[in-house]
Amino acid sequence: MPHPKGYIKRQAKRLTKGEINRRRFVMSALSAGVTMPTALSLASRAEAQTPKQGGTLRIAMADGIAQATPAARLAAFAIGNSLTEVAQDGSLVGELAREFGTPDGGATWVFDLRQGVTFHDGRSLTSADVLATLATFAHGMELRATDPHQVVVTLPEPDPAFARKLADPRFVTRPEGDDQQIGTGPYVLEAEDARGTLRLTRNPDYWKPGRAHFDRVELSTLPEISARQQAILAGDVDYTDGIDPRALALLQRAPNVGVLEVACGRHIAVTAEGAPSVLNTLQNRLPYQELLDRILLGHGTAGGADAPARPSSMSETLRLAVFNDGVPRTMEAASLIAERLSEHGVPVDLIPTTDPSARAEAHARIAWQRQDPAVEGRAPDSLVALWANDISAHSAALTHGPDLATNYENDGARLIERWWFA
Repeated sequence: MPHPKGYIKRQAKRLTKGEINRRRFVMSALSAGVTMPTALSLASRAEAQTPKQGGTLRIAMADGIAQATPAARLAAFAIGNSLTEVAQDGSLVGELAREFGTPDGGATWVFDLRQGVTFHDGRSLTSADVLATLATFAHGMELRATDPHQVVVTLPEPDPAFARKLADPRFVTRPEGDDQQIGTGPYVLEAEDARGTLRLTRNPDYWKPGRAHFDRVELSTLPEISARQQAILAGDVDYTDGIDPRALALLQRAPNVGVLEVACGRHIAVTAEGAPSVLNTLQNRLPYQELLDRILLGHGTAGGADAPARPSSMSETLRLAVFNDGVPRTMEAASLIAERLSEHGVPVDLIPTTDPSARAEAHARIAWQRQDPAVEGRAPDSLVALWANDISAHSAALTHGPDLATNYENDGARLIERWWFA
């Protein structure tokens, strides 16, 4: 007999997946030397991880879906699929691509598409749809279809990470020559109201088994952090993101709320395009650890300079544009940076702005950015002052099973497809 703990764990996974029934699991546990009360308890625990069908998932996000926000990522993967997918353990697997690979180290990529996948309007997925989607981002790529279910991409230079980049929701495949509201994904867009709330219904013909458990999904925007926190406490929504660390204690005491915290690629960056002297001035003068302690209360990682700064100073007041996009305590972080720089002999003038690319009348800008470290390197013209953990809150009835993606926020932006109500 195999080791009892390992054997029981494997049997529990089989029960969760529906491969065996409760009676079979209990008998297996008893045969491994477990008592009847323990076997019944283990069975109940395993069954609690079994996905259940039904219900309406109500999500309130900090940002709207018009740009590359977490809400936009959730919406994209609710409606469509990419060629590849970052699995919950961080590995790269095929999604619309049944198989993929590069025969020459990253210059040429071959994607064999799954057959039998259909769009929400009944059309079958073909190479032409993939080519039309990729053509939007071609940038020197050569695209060709060798048959209706195989696509070959030749890059201008080798890129071993190309297949992983295609897992981004920007590359969700849409029908050739059609709008952006039809996909192959788990949910069909039924309506979008004037406030930007999306209403989705489950795609009955979804091609992935064991995914998409809700009957309906409502995805809305609620910019005010206090309003989102009150909504989750009152049970008015089932999931919300962008939780301020200062509210954690309150949420953790609430019996009807669960809190999820994962490390992710959101960070405060100080960017000065084409101005290395400005970055050199700031490099070892930013209050990295103090930002972590005061702004995030320790829920993140302090940034840091890569090399000692050479003696350098500004001949004039340093003008920093601060892009305040609603992320908690952005201006407080900027003010702390300004205060500490002034103590180092660098006077600072903060310029609040709502333009993420603002450089007018500014030497540099401070803004929250999002980045997948596995795909992209840090921008050469920026300093990372602070890496933030992603903190979200959800109804205690909303569950995700034993596996959870730690590679990005909101379960790798696949929450709508992967989660269910207990």
